Amino acid sequence: MSLPDFSPPPPPTPPTPPDERECCGRGCEYCVWVYYHAAQRRHEAAMAEWLRHHGGLASAD
Repeated sequence: MSLPDFSPPPPPTPPTPPDERECCGRGCEYCVWVYYHAAQRRHEAAMAEWLRHHGGLASAD
């Protein structure tokens, strides 16, 4: 019988920045960079929550 794995789940994966060719540079309201920065904010919130729950359990590799 093996012991259960109590290691924390992996941290949230950060968003991938858009390729420079994906932005036309005209300041569009729905620019890929707007979505990317919104995804960054969501990731930061998810990471803070992950650290709150698992930060003390994470082992240094």
